[in-house]
Amino acid sequence: MLLCLLLSRAADWSVAGGTAAAAPTASPCWDVTAFGAVGNGATDDTPAFQAAAAAAAPRGGCVRVPPVAHGGGYVLTSTVTLAPGVTLIGTLSGYSPPGWCYGAPLDSNSTGGSRILARPAPATYDTKAGTGAPLIHLTGTGCGVRGLNIVYDRAPFPTDAELFDPAGPYGYGSFEEARRRFVAEHVPPAGPAIYVTSGVRVEIADVVGSGWTWLVYFGGGGHGMSHVRRVQGWGFNSLVTLEQAADVMTFDQLRYTVNSGPYCLGARPASCDREPPSARCRGNFTAVPAIVALRPSNALLWLGRADGYVARDLFAFGAHTGVRLGVAPPPAAGTSSDGDDPYGGALALRNPVTGAYAAGAGGAPAPGTGPWGTVSQLLVDQAVFGIHLVWPNPLTNRFVAAQLHPSFWRKGDVVAGPLEGSGADLGTVGREAGVYVEPTHSVANNKGLLPTTMLSSMVVASFSDGGNYGEASASLGGSNGRAFVLLGDGLFDVRGFAMNNERNGLTHLWARARGGAAQLRVSSAVLNYSFAEDVLV
Repeated sequence: MLLCLLLSRAADWSVAGGTAAAAPTASPCWDVTAFGAVGNGATDDTPAFQAAAAAAAPRGGCVRVPPVAHGGGYVLTSTVTLAPGVTLIGTLSGYSPPGWCYGAPLDSNSTGGSRILARPAPATYDTKAGTGAPLIHLTGTGCGVRGLNIVYDRAPFPTDAELFDPAGPYGYGSFEEARRRFVAEHVPPAGPAIYVTSGVRVEIADVVGSGWTWLVYFGGGGHGMSHVRRVQGWGFNSLVTLEQAADVMTFDQLRYTVNSGPYCLGARPASCDREPPSARCRGNFTAVPAIVALRPSNALLWLGRADGYVARDLFAFGAHTGVRLGVAPPPAAGTSSDGDDPYGGALALRNPVTGAYAAGAGGAPAPGTGPWGTVSQLLVDQAVFGIHLVWPNPLTNRFVAAQLHPSFWRKGDVVAGPLEGSGADLGTVGREAGVYVEPTHSVANNKGLLPTTMLSSMVVASFSDGGNYGEASASLGGSNGRAFVLLGDGLFDVRGFAMNNERNGLTHLWARARGGAAQLRVSSAVLNYSFAEDVLV
């Protein structure tokens, strides 16, 4: 009986006046080369990209970006705007990692694929204001970007020798001087590579980027039900940033990897003095990665406000912070807003396009509006902070299977006391931690409630890597940091914890502000490969 009804209904659909009804036509896909894009690495293809996007806009179609020849790329010098429902689609096929570095941002090591050469014109950014227009702007529901390699091939990547050469264009006399001045003086404030406004049901997937100021940035509010998947790269600020979302967002398989050149990470091998020139001998590239890693604005994933988020399979190597939750109030009038100063506005998250702070015109974020959700499978290798809590939420944040390696420290940067905690020396605790909780993560900023964070299967291991990161490297023992630095409030329940590579794991386990409302319970603990008693603070 059911089969008869289905066949009858099918006949009704397919026959009209004795002729077969036409099947609905799929949304068209417009090819950028049909509008004049050439991808030769020299011609400005921005007008062709925008024309293709405009053609796709009325029906919400896709814009196809074909692969380019070896050494080529589509040059974009200003913003390409995608109307709601338009998706930019390329392919990463053809790119293979070389044997030493992992995909240099210059023309070497590329063998095709949909490659974008991002060369923002000076007219698109304002160095004085510190803002810039985005490269690709997603303006609404149903937009997307897939399968692109976005390379800022004109971004400065000096070797150590170039950075400290007195006769060269940089000529910094010390690492500390270079750290303070290099980004401000030589990295133009180009806008995000991918900028999303009013992003509902947006999908960004299979994107690789090098040399960006920000890679994926969700500006303003109204975002929700959107997905960021398989995104990888290295740049001067955060890989994926979200100011505010009104509904659940998902983040999956994010990779922040420093080894993206054009020089190989690490000091120049001594053998290079005896062997013919090669890619590995162009190295001695420790200072710039260290400078970037010490910038608080640099993170794998930064969520300002998210009414529910799910993040999984995250990996960061050489970032300042693995995952940051929440934003701080804007700096007081007349103070610095330097992105290198955590208490001069960096943690307030200033929108790189509009210049507005994520907290809004009212100053501090509303109480209890920090993000809440779940992070699973988090690996942060070489960082200042593994997990950074800035603004609270009454709902719980959960971290499952987190391995954190705090191994960077800005020399002399210590936590203000008075403190209490493990270890004898609490007067000079370094600002370096597996889990770092800011004073703004407080009961007062959480509607009078104690914020709760739950962590399970967590490992903290610290070791210095001066061979790759020079003066920025320091273990927790070297900086007198802690696995947990609790300057704000909260209930922290840790189930299944291991701390390795410290002479005495208890010494550098925790520190908190004296008189604060932070509570820490560590159960099923393993310290330096031996079972230890549970810890209750």
